[in-house]
Amino acid sequence: GRCRERSDETGCDQRDRVLAAGALLPHWDAVTRELRIGDTIVKRFKWQAVNQEIVLSAFEEDQWPPVIDDPLPPKPEQDTKRRLHDTIKALNRNQQRDAIRFHGNGTGEGIRWELTLEPS
Repeated sequence: GRCRERSDETGCDQRDRVLAAGALLPHWDAVTRELRIGDTIVKRFKWQAVNQEIVLSAFEEDQWPPVIDDPLPPKPEQDTKRRLHDTIKALNRNQQRDAIRFHGNGTGEGIRWELTLEPS
């Protein structure tokens, strides 16, 4: 996997076990601004999309758990649930390969994801 640079972290063992079990984890590269599954580019950002990138970075940092809490910093003039809902819709839009679906967790305070790509 992509864990060789962090082989001392237990999270990498978990990621390798998931990969060994045949499940693919997404990978968000904040430098190239690409969301991938394996070698497949799911989404590439040409322009800054701050909220989407914050969400993807939070998933990547936590090794893609099934659900994360809303990582977007609160803004007094914005409804946090609506902003999260809009961000989830934006994440699902314009995917080069329809491979990952993001959903709210039902409370308006979290995000979950599922793989929709059939393993090749």
